[in-house]
Amino acid sequence: MKRPDLLTESWTNKVWDITDVKEIKELNDYWVALPSNDDDWDFGFTKQVRQNRKLIEFIETGIKVQYQNRGLILLEDKFVVSLNKNRWKILGKNKWYHHSYDINNFVNKYIKNKGDVK
Repeated sequence: MKRPDLLTESWTNKVWDITDVKEIKELNDYWVALPSNDDDWDFGFTKQVRQNRKLIEFIETGIKVQYQNRGLILLEDKFVVSLNKNRWKILGKNKWYHHSYDINNFVNKYIKNKGDVK
């Protein structure tokens, strides 16, 4: 069975919005329902599911979310965020920063520049 992939050519350079969340969730449900075994193929699916869950969280904040590279997204045409780790950087810079698990706090504090949010 061919492994379905969210980041096909139709998804590259796409700006995701709230209307895409349903499709991403359906794809995640498909992957979660697959039979599980302990090989690398299965690990790839669980990794993709985690990445998609984080992607959905960013889309639901209402900011501009765009495909950057495998496992990376571009927020507001300025910030590169890893979907695998809690790391981000400014586009064109090489310094990576860590962010908290709370996506809304991260977006409000750094992306929307609302300062220290508690």
